Parts: sequence; C-alpha cells; structure tokens
Amino acid sequence: MATTDVMLVATQEWLKNTYGDRVDVPTDGTERAKTIKGLIKALQIELNITADGSWGNNTSNAFDSLFTNGLSQQTEVNTNSTIMHIIYIIQGGFYTARGIAPGGLDGCFGETLTSAIKTFQGQVGINQDGVIKSYLLKAILTTDSYELSSQGDSNIRDIQQSLNNKYYNLIGLIPTNGVYERTTNTAIIKAMQIELQLDVDGIWGKDTMNALPTLRRYATISNKQIAYILQYLLYLNGYNPNGFDGAFGGGVQSAVKACQQDYNLTPDGICGKQTWAALTVSCGDQSRSCTACDTVYEITANRAKVLKNNGYSLVGRYLTNVNGGTLNKRIHEGELETIFNAGLKVFPIYQENGREINNFNFYHGLEDANKAINAAKEYGFPKNTTIFFAVDMDLYEDQIHSNIVPYFRAIKATFDGDSCYKVGVYGSRKLCSILYENKLIEHIFLADASYRFEGNVAKKIPNSWNYDQYSTDVAISDFYIDKVADKGNLIGISELDNSLITNKNESLYGVLKLIYEEAEKYLNTKLGAGNFQIQDINKLVLQALRAKHYDSDLWNITAGILEKNFTDYISNSLGNLDLGRLSIYIEEISNHINIAHLAIVAESFMKNKDFGTIELQKHLVNLSGAVGDLLQMGAKIQGVYDKTSNYNLLSTDIMLLIGCDSDAIPLSYGFDSANATGFDADDFYGDIDGVNIAKLMINDSELKIYDAFRNYYISQASKRFSNYIRTLNITSSISSLSSIENSIKAYVFKYTEIGHELTYLSDDVLVGVFQKRFGNYKTDLWANKLAEGFAKRLASAAYSENN
Repeated sequence: MATTDVMLVATQEWLKNTYGDRVDVPTDGTERAKTIKGLIKALQIELNITADGSWGNNTSNAFDSLFTNGLSQQTEVNTNSTIMHIIYIIQGGFYTARGIAPGGLDGCFGETLTSAIKTFQGQVGINQDGVIKSYLLKAILTTDSYELSSQGDSNIRDIQQSLNNKYYNLIGLIPTNGVYERTTNTAIIKAMQIELQLDVDGIWGKDTMNALPTLRRYATISNKQIAYILQYLLYLNGYNPNGFDGAFGGGVQSAVKACQQDYNLTPDGICGKQTWAALTVSCGDQSRSCTACDTVYEITANRAKVLKNNGYSLVGRYLTNVNGGTLNKRIHEGELETIFNAGLKVFPIYQENGREINNFNFYHGLEDANKAINAAKEYGFPKNTTIFFAVDMDLYEDQIHSNIVPYFRAIKATFDGDSCYKVGVYGSRKLCSILYENKLIEHIFLADASYRFEGNVAKKIPNSWNYDQYSTDVAISDFYIDKVADKGNLIGISELDNSLITNKNESLYGVLKLIYEEAEKYLNTKLGAGNFQIQDINKLVLQALRAKHYDSDLWNITAGILEKNFTDYISNSLGNLDLGRLSIYIEEISNHINIAHLAIVAESFMKNKDFGTIELQKHLVNLSGAVGDLLQMGAKIQGVYDKTSNYNLLSTDIMLLIGCDSDAIPLSYGFDSANATGFDADDFYGDIDGVNIAKLMINDSELKIYDAFRNYYISQASKRFSNYIRTLNITSSISSLSSIENSIKAYVFKYTEIGHELTYLSDDVLVGVFQKRFGNYKTDLWANKLAEGFAKRLASAAYSENN
C-alpha cells in the first residue's frame, strides 16, 4: 500500500482552507497535476488577475511587476499577506512537483527554501542565486521533469541545461530530463533565431533556414554560438560531434558526413542549408531535388514523359481506393505498362483507411492484408515486392501499441502465410521505428513532410529507411506529386509477373503460426522447455480459436477446460480479438466459414482420440460435431413444428437444409436464415474438416497446426467427405451410394438416440448440461429423419468425390 505524502496533503489542505472553492483540489494526497493547477490559480488570485490555472504571459508579467528584482530571502515581507501566500505557493510547489524539501509550509522565506531554489536552479542549468523570478516559478509549477530520466541521456541533459543557461531570459526554461522532445527542438529553433537576430517564434521556416551560415572545417566561424547549436543538433540526431566546444573540428565534420549519408544528401562534410534543415525538422529542405515521387493521379504516357524529363525514375502508386473516397487513385488498367515503357519504376502503396484510429486493429489488418495481396497479384506485381501500408495520421505511443501494432501483426502473419510479398509501412518516424524494432515490417516509407507530427518532431531518422516523403502536393504539368527521397536500398518494380496464384486462405496459415508461436512461449514459461509436446501447443491454439464461442460446461466436457490465462492473453495481445471470427475459404461453396466450430470439433476429437469402444466417449466426440448439430437442428425443427399446423419435413428436405445458405431455404420451411436451422455451412464444414485436420495431427505428432491446415486445404480438402467417413470408421467402402448412406444413417442414428437420452429421458447429471444446449425434443419423431437426411447429404458428397 502506497504511503501518503503528508506534505502534499498539507499543501492541498492549505489551498482549500485559504481559497475554498476558488481552487478545486483534493485533500487526500492524490492528483498532483490538479494540485499544481490549484497552486497556479492561487498565485493568480494573489496577483489579482484571471485565475484559470494556466500560466501565460499575464501571469509572468504580473509576477515580475510585483517583484522587479525577484522574490528572495532578502525580500521584505513583514505582514504582507500576499507575499506570504506566494511563499506558501512556492513551498507547496516544491512539495507537489519538485520533490525538494523547502523547509516547511509556513510562508517564511528561510535558508532551507533558498537552498531548495538553488538546488532547482542547478537542475535547470542556470545561475544558483536563490532568487525566484517568473520563469523559474513557472518551471517549478509544472509536471515537467528537470532530473535525468531513466530513458534520458546525460549529454542531452547538458544540452538542455546549456540552452536554459544561455537563453532563459528570452525563451523560458525547458525540461532537463535528457530526452530529446518537442520542447528541446523548439528551444533550438528559438536559439537559432536569437543568434540570427530574427523574430523568435520557434517555428522553422525559409527565413530561418536561409539566414543560417554555411559552416565547414578550417573556415572562420563568426558566431560561435551557431557552432554550438550545430553540435547540439548533431548529437540530438544521433551523430556524436565528440564534445561541445563551439568549434568545427574533425569530429563535427565526420558527424556532418554521417548525417548527410543517412539523409541521402551529398556527404561533403559541409553544413549548408540542406544539412541544417535535415537536422532541425523531419522534412528538411523541401525545395531539394529527388528522383522518386508518389501520386494519386494516373500516370498517362504524357505524365510519364514529364516525370522522366524532370529527373524522376521511381513513382509510388496505390493498389486500391480509400474506403468512401471519391478520388479514383488506384492504378488504372494498362498504367503499369505505360510507366515501364517510359523507363520508370514503381512501388505499390495500400491505403483504404480514411485516417480513423479505430480502423486500425487486428481484424482490419487481416482484411487489408488480403485486399493488398489480391490486388498486387491481379496487377502482376512480382514475388518479393514490398507493399507499403499507409498510417497517415499522428499518433501517441500508446495508440501505436494498442492499435497499429496489432494491425501490423495481422498483416505480417498474413504475408508470412502467403510467402509472396514483403511488408512496408508509411508513417511517422516514431511509428516506423516501433514497427521495425518489433520486426513487424521490413521496409520504411517515412511521412517526413508532416513535420509537425508528434511522431516526427525531435525524432531521429530510422537508419533503415528506404523512401522519405518530404514535400507534398507539388504541381508538375497537369497533376500533383509528393516528392520522395530514395535512399537507393530498395529497387522499384520494372516488370510484372502474372503467374502468381491467390490462395484464399493465406491469412489463416500465417495467423495460426503467430498464435502457435505465442502458445509455445506460454508453455515454455509455464512448464519449461522440453516439458510439453507439439500437440499440447496445437491444442492451445484450438482453444484460442474457440474460446469466445465455446466456453461452457458442455464444451468443457467434450473438449476440455479452457486455459483461460492463455486464451485471454492471446486475445488481448491482438487487440481484444475474437479469433473465432477468422475465416476459412471453402472451395466447394466459393465462400468462407468461421473457424470457431471447426476448432471445437478438432479439439474434442484430439481429446478423445483414444476412446476405444466406450460409447459415451464416442458420443462426446460426435456431440461436438455432426451429431450435436443434428440434435440442435432437431430442436429447431421441433420448435417450428410445435407452432405450425400440417408442418412436415422429409429427410430429403433436411438433406437440403444441412450446410445450406439462406438463399436455398424455401419460406415454407420456417427458417429465415441458414444459421436459424442449427446446422449451417459453418457447422457442416467445421464438423467434417475439424475431424479430418485433428486426425492429421494425431497421426503425426510432430505436425504443427498451421502446417496441418495448409496441407489439408491445399491437397486433401477435395476428398474431405470420404476421409471423414473413413476416419470415423463408418464404412470402408465408398463405391456404392446406397451402402454409404445406410452405414452413415446407422452410425448417426445410434448417437442421436444417445443424445435423446441425455437431453430428454435420462436423470444423469449430464442432462442439465445437454438440455441447456440442445433442449428437449421428441427424438422418436425426428431422429430417424435427421439421421437419414444427414446420411443422404454426406453420402452424396462422398460418392461425388470418388466418381
């Protein structure tokens, strides 16, 4: 239990007792930020200005007007309640925000408070005179950090302290936590503008860039402070100048060359306008030339010629259109050939998201990956082409981890499963770096033109970048382009390959592999390496796939109790994902089914693989699959029968209902959807394929689940019904339609009868479990027809596979 900060409580109580409802603060030692705002309001009340809790110029001016020489131990207080209250506020600020003891909360400016002020002045890097002026009090009353953070760099802290020391009277005080961030970047620009005698606004522009001098080794430097600023910028961007001395020595020259190489500039070691710009803002000098571009406009023969004549050799084009967008920006028919014929190369971009954060999640990643792969193959982009997925928005780091990372995990899993294309990203420096460090992408297309993005300001350029968009909406002839620097390490596409085949299940195999790897890590942690088998991992994957749809007593009996720690973990790590919504493409029906039902069938079959001759165990396997679905269908049909006079279904009608789609159901059958029958395509194909895939993993204990799925759907699904019949030992002969049908009917009827006992007749403890799922229905009325209808459906399908 956390210890209450008694001095924070004392500060809050003093504020409450002195100012009442005019300051809104708690009195329980919580909410430091709210307490700081209360202290600023209290100060503004004492200064007789608007009390809004935000420190602006009015607050600074009012304080400096009251204390022209600053507030210090020498200031005469006597009985002046305003000054005493301000001292209280300063003391409260130290207790609340700075963690430096000021010697009590008493309104007295003593030696200990003076010492605390000097300590803080030392942290920020200014003269330690113990005098409070507005800029210092503003820094005290913030949540900013002035101590070196665990993520900070002591040299960066030295830079921040140096900027404070040299320019505090003009630009205020910046945090000195050793982390390069927006405030430090703005302070650097202001320092430039001060030294160049420009208007000081902290905003980078052409006036600032054009006023900067060209610096080189051995040349005279007229303003040493500008050389300091260059050294600071080099270090902040990851190029060590070997010290801060205001000179341009060998270390600075080497650092400038390294920077120029990373930014695709001429590596001459001379710091001119382009190098200054590259070090200061992500876009750099937007007027510089380049050889690559991207555009939403169709590249016609004339436009291709214009691009070529203007020095461009590579163009980025879009695979699809933005959802809901009116602009037809996708690659047009014949456009790629036009581009190639002009001697240009191309790189593909995918962007269907209209810049909404909620559109970035694991499911959208699966969907977008498949769309991108299919579009690229249709256009004929060859194997190993990189597709850049655009994240064209500014994001906080927590949003990147909560939304963008799961989105790209899905994309990478899909691309790994398809094994055809590579994953790239278009986005801010921070976003690209996080995805690259997490090995979710291979190539980077920087959105550096958005230089005000939080993800770009004061962020080092990733060393592994490939393309860098640094200027947008540049007019050229009758269209517009975005200018793109090409680092030269990713060759564009110059020819097509129309032989690539789209595998409709490419997303599935990759995602299964991802879940498998997470399950293996989980078991390594829980049991230790070598203490589990591949089949144990496979079962965990199946649990993850069925967890949100099949988690009840019935499924715990048939398949086993869920490993909730794992299923919750994998779901949450992928963005609170319902993995049961993953889909499998079934060639025979030219449609997809969800995976959850297949998973519970497969898991049940694997759990009861050694059931031998015990009928109840056999039934439990079947109850998860076809027999359970027949019982469920019987309950649904019974429900219609009880409400409808003269209602009757023949076994041939039931045969047509099993595994059908909604369009195939006559209105007279009483069902408005395939799902309402209790035995739709998800159930039917899940029953069959679940048993078959489980059998593959049982027969080969070294077979990983993602390979089992791949092997099955690529080479064995065409004989799924025959394999199912043989796996369950229903019959060994598939040569006679009538004999197959009779064997299936006898097998199924036996287990529907057991199901009837469990749901209607028996007083067994299992009755409640099964009744809850399947309900009570008159087996003597429907069981025979159900068994016969299923037998006709399955026998017909199996016979067709072999004849």
